Amino acid sequence: MRLVVKNSQVITPIRVIKNSGVIIEKDKITSVFTGDGLLKKCRDKLIDARGNYISPGFMDIHTHGGGGYDFMDRDVKSTEEAFKFHMKYGTTIIVPTTTAGPMEELFTVLDNFKQVKAEIKDGPNILGLHLSPE
Repeated sequence: MRLVVKNSQVITPIRVIKNSGVIIEKDKITSVFTGDGLLKKCRDKLIDARGNYISPGFMDIHTHGGGGYDFMDRDVKSTEEAFKFHMKYGTTIIVPTTTAGPMEELFTVLDNFKQVKAEIKDGPNILGLHLSPE
């Protein structure tokens, strides 16, 4: 079943499309439409955005964590919670950043990223890493 979000303002790289909506299939936006004429006989799940915006995911290119969690806490829970925090607020791409530390600590942080990315299904995409060895 598709998800249809109507009555929104869709933000694109070029402009904001008023009185529009999106069709989502398998967690991906597959089309953008204007008006709601095609929805009169719609059997898909329908959400009325009530004029709110639909935006692409945001990108944070320098983050040390999120939601009170720091990647340098060096535990899997902190990494997972920081990832969830970013996704909750629309950041879908991140570049995790460490502070300066011994190589052993950085290896632990890298292991945590690897483990959380393998376990969390709806986490942000990791574009790269900023590492700061001592």
